[in-house]
Amino acid sequence: MIDRHSRAKAIAAIRDFLDCRTTNDDFEWEYPGKSDDRAILAIENVMWLFYSDHKVSKFVGPLLPNAQSLVERILLFLPSDLEYEYKEVNFFKPKNTTVDPLGEDSIWPFFRQQDLELVKKNA
Repeated sequence: MIDRHSRAKAIAAIRDFLDCRTTNDDFEWEYPGKSDDRAILAIENVMWLFYSDHKVSKFVGPLLPNAQSLVERILLFLPSDLEYEYKEVNFFKPKNTTVDPLGEDSIWPFFRQQDLELVKKNA
């Protein structure tokens, strides 16, 4: 299920945080909560790689190339009409996942290369 409202909120929260307009606490507050759209939870879990929840702070960049590519794919995926197709939504249990969102050849959160290419072309 695609939850347009939650995806729009996620886009805004990600952009505000990575553009240093909000803190990590603001991000957690602004990022959508429960949703039937599995992409929302999966992307929230991956975004946790970009901050610590031990103290309140703004994002400290710049992003490394693999992380920049990941964020670009996330921001392309969220407004798309694509369902999240991976079984994994939690990437902090390494033995339970085969997906590496930061991997050099990763297309995550897209499931197929042609979907990524089509969304890029239409962006």
